[in-house]
Amino acid sequence: MSLSQRLNKRITLQTMSDGQDAAGQPVLIAVDVATVWAEVKDVSGKLLIDADQKERSTQTEIVIRARVDLPENLLVSYKGHSYRVEAVLGQDNRTQKLVCIKVES
Repeated sequence: MSLSQRLNKRITLQTMSDGQDAAGQPVLIAVDVATVWAEVKDVSGKLLIDADQKERSTQTEIVIRARVDLPENLLVSYKGHSYRVEAVLGQDNRTQKLVCIKVES
């Protein structure tokens, strides 16, 4: 299967930036960096125990065309969900794999 056939989902890459809420207080907001084509795969689900609370976490791998402008604190928005990028792996000079964890809101 060719790369263009595999990259069949539309995602938005985001980063966290300083902003203000309605009262003028400083807050972090998600700012869009780019909208790109990607391959999205949920690879595993695991149970995390954090501060005596159990929560289910899904690890997702997202493959995109290689980019040099990926910022720090990268987030991905896909189908109304946010994913925190834990690692960016360069598979080859054509693609990059984003290893993500779904952020519960």
